[in-house]
Amino acid sequence: MKRGQAALEFLATYGWAILAAIVVVSTLFATGILRFPKPKVCGYDGIITNGLYCEDFKIVQDGAQIRLRNEMGFDIVIKNLTITNERNPSCKAYMVGNEFVLEDGNESIINLQGCIGSSKFYRGKITLEFEKGSVAEYD
Repeated sequence: MKRGQAALEFLATYGWAILAAIVVVSTLFATGILRFPKPKVCGYDGIITNGLYCEDFKIVQDGAQIRLRNEMGFDIVIKNLTITNERNPSCKAYMVGNEFVLEDGNESIINLQGCIGSSKFYRGKITLEFEKGSVAEYD
């Protein structure tokens, strides 16, 4: 009988302590004090270089799409963009179309075609070739 009583007292004592801990932790989550960070879509805070940000990356059927935002203080010409799969370096996706101007303060979606892979998560290296200025147009 003493063993049963000791076991019951043990469960009752530690049961209340566990219940109290669950209430405290759930309250911290509900108030927003504890929160899990969102996974990064485009690497370390989406910064490609100072003032040029990757806002979104999406794998589509024939390749990928990447959304860039220019906050550099001047217009830039996107000449080329390549994404190389880190697990398979021979697997690359290339920018579709010609070079274009990404004006300061604007964002643009760039379509990429090529080998991306079929996994749910993608880890790759972005190689971006750009220059300051605008594309010259000739008639």
